[in-house]
Amino acid sequence: MKKYIFAISAVLLARMILSSSCLGAEAVTNKMEDFIGVLKSDVGLEQKVAACRELGLVGNKEAVPVLAGLLSDEKLAHMARYGLEQIPDPAVDEAFRTALDKLKGQLLVGVINSIGDRRDVVAIEPLSKLLKDSDQQVARAAAAALGRIGTVEAGKALDEAIDQAKSVELQFLCEELLACAGTLVSQRKESKALGFYEKMSKADVAGRIKAAATRGVILCSGRINLLVEQLNSDDQLMFAMGLRVAQELKGRKVTSALIFQVGRLPAEKVIQLVQVLGKRKDKAAVKELITLTKNGDKNVRKAAITALAEIGDSSAAPVLMELLRDTDSEIVQIASISLASLPDPAVNADVVKMLDCPESVIRVRMLDLVGQRRIKKALPVIMNAMDDKDETVRIAAIRNVGVMAGMEELPVLLDKIIKSTNTVEISTLEKAVSSICSTGSDQDVCVQKLTETLSKANPSSKPALLRALRVVGGPAALKVVRGAIADSNKNVHSAAIRVLGEWKTTDVVPVLLELAKGSSEQVDKILGLRGYLGMASRREIPQKERLAICKEAVSMIQRDEEKKMLLGALGSIANAGSLNLVMPYLDEPGVRIEAAATVMAIAEKRGRKQNISMAKNALQKVVKITDNPSIAKRAEELLQQIEKEK
Repeated sequence: MKKYIFAISAVLLARMILSSSCLGAEAVTNKMEDFIGVLKSDVGLEQKVAACRELGLVGNKEAVPVLAGLLSDEKLAHMARYGLEQIPDPAVDEAFRTALDKLKGQLLVGVINSIGDRRDVVAIEPLSKLLKDSDQQVARAAAAALGRIGTVEAGKALDEAIDQAKSVELQFLCEELLACAGTLVSQRKESKALGFYEKMSKADVAGRIKAAATRGVILCSGRINLLVEQLNSDDQLMFAMGLRVAQELKGRKVTSALIFQVGRLPAEKVIQLVQVLGKRKDKAAVKELITLTKNGDKNVRKAAITALAEIGDSSAAPVLMELLRDTDSEIVQIASISLASLPDPAVNADVVKMLDCPESVIRVRMLDLVGQRRIKKALPVIMNAMDDKDETVRIAAIRNVGVMAGMEELPVLLDKIIKSTNTVEISTLEKAVSSICSTGSDQDVCVQKLTETLSKANPSSKPALLRALRVVGGPAALKVVRGAIADSNKNVHSAAIRVLGEWKTTDVVPVLLELAKGSSEQVDKILGLRGYLGMASRREIPQKERLAICKEAVSMIQRDEEKKMLLGALGSIANAGSLNLVMPYLDEPGVRIEAAATVMAIAEKRGRKQNISMAKNALQKVVKITDNPSIAKRAEELLQQIEKEK
């Protein structure tokens, strides 16, 4: 036990040293000497493991011989390497190189891996010799280390080994030479990497290696003819790698080569090539893509339309607009999305011009584009379109006014609500009004205007105004909706109650309770009770208040539907009061399953040593009544936990 405490204390102390700016180099050195002393002593394995780890943090050249001495220890070698790898002194690399001649098997593999991680260029020669080791794991580790070192010399060592390699060895040697060449490319040494890539592209290796090597040749040499060969290859790996290179390789010549291939490849390949042209964002491809949008394979057309949007050139706008007349709805939808995403503001002028189109279908699509592109200058035009004789145009105009309009346009929309008798139109106007009111800066003005409009509205439009008041919220809006309960029209009366049941804020709770208790209509009572119980499920309300709502509701609940709502609310309130309310429902067949689930939910959240007796009784009853084996098992597990708490 004392040794364990010593090890933990040592670890914590080292971390305190490293995180404290007030301790200097002398303190760190002292601690390093302490950890070295641990490794030289006869303490247990755990303490030595901790010391190796911490020497990686505080150690210097003095710690290297001690850690290096553990590289042959099967139990400590891994942590010794970990500690050594963190120390920046060149003595570490020398120690690892020295160990190459002394170790075998997994211990040797570990040291080789450490050399690779530290990218020790001096170790290239001894690692090269190990490429021929009879232990294949050692040979593979040496190849991987050379690949990570990633210098020209490391690449040459792998290259020479490839010349003498057998088929199995050839694969992993090429994989590591790929890694080495990739490092050279990242260092802008493409000319050095090219030879390695060329050799592997011609070797008898797996297709994925050959494809990756060919990619390297193209990227390093810019040989577009080789890219074309990949794109025309029947080998799917080669084709896929060609697509990747086509996206990576820059320049107008590459784009031209890709365009040239579009007319020569089958449709399934053209689709993928067109997608690459979009990702390249080269405007030189726009003309060819426009041609592809007009006829031929549908999937090619779709890909071309999407690619035009990715390139984002405004010259494609007229063509995309023309596609809105296409007989294929899918083409129309993609063209519309592409038009909406074109970034050039000049496109807006073309869209607005099309609002005068005599074709209703096109006008509707243009109105939606105005909304999608948020063309504020077109707002007066689409406001006028709300009076169009074509219903689809009117609805589209209202829908998009709601997207862009502000408080200034609110009176016009409200006036239209009270004058309209079209249910679809009223619903769309309601959404537009609600959108303005939800984002408006002056909520009081919204309530005032909605209230004034409500007093003049006919029964068919009043429900829409009441729902808009719910969106605004607040005491003034609540008062108006509450007053609408007394409306003589049944539809308005019912709408007011439903709006109260969906109210956003807790100030509605007394109103809902009043409805649930005092309404003369059974339907109103049920709606009031459901709205009231809904508040008990709102997590933003404190648990104490939610529990009070549940207690108040118990005496009013008769139907299983409301009982289930109550149980759902109680499941999120983990205390004795909620558990007490649930217990009676375990005896009711209609809600027994829900009650058992609620008991489990509360018991899972119960704090340690809280409500032990009540929780135990409830869980025992669940075990007794449930037909669900998994619930019974979990209940028994919770009971066992309770027994341990006593």
